[in-house]
Amino acid sequence: MRRTILRQIQQVSSASFHREIFTADLQVIPEVLSLSNESTLVKYFTEILKRKKYEGNHWDDVISQYKEMELQKSSLPVEVENILSVLRNKIIDSQKKSDDPCIGNFLEPHVIDLSKSGHIAPHVDSVKFSGDLIAGVSLFSLRTMILMPSNGLGDPILLPLAPRSLYILRRRYRYEYTHEIIGPDTIKKWPNISEIQHLTFDRRISVIFRNNLKDS
Repeated sequence: MRRTILRQIQQVSSASFHREIFTADLQVIPEVLSLSNESTLVKYFTEILKRKKYEGNHWDDVISQYKEMELQKSSLPVEVENILSVLRNKIIDSQKKSDDPCIGNFLEPHVIDLSKSGHIAPHVDSVKFSGDLIAGVSLFSLRTMILMPSNGLGDPILLPLAPRSLYILRRRYRYEYTHEIIGPDTIKKWPNISEIQHLTFDRRISVIFRNNLKDS
């Protein structure tokens, strides 16, 4: 599938998976990595996670069928750290377009390997340890993220996250919206959204970046 419905704020519009989305607090930037760099990351993450089994559920029941690991800079191959550094800089550069840029120190990133049967349930990331920016780079396959006002009032925002795309959530989308990654067992929650009913699911790897709480 090469097209879907993206609901941005108050308007529904048809868009390619490679369309760039930019608002003050919500961004999706396509093709932030080359195919070669994506391959390097996928190969490395597959290797370091191969001894882990896909876990049934996260301790807080947010993630199902996943592997996860924090990425310590001191232990990363130079080639991998260089790619992650480029991604950090892209996040910083994207914030320069904002009237209120969020540029500060990053926490250590972590990698999530989600199996083709896995999903990430609706949640708001903990506000105890990280600041007002969350960013993620998608690798290997496309999955769809849904943002929903955490008070339950309002319409969902659908974000197709193509391989090598970067999403950035800030402020209101960080604190006032839940975000989830649809899986084959959770797509049934959205029977009225015809655009996602024919999605297929594959393994997805993502690298998650958060800024430091004191930098918000």
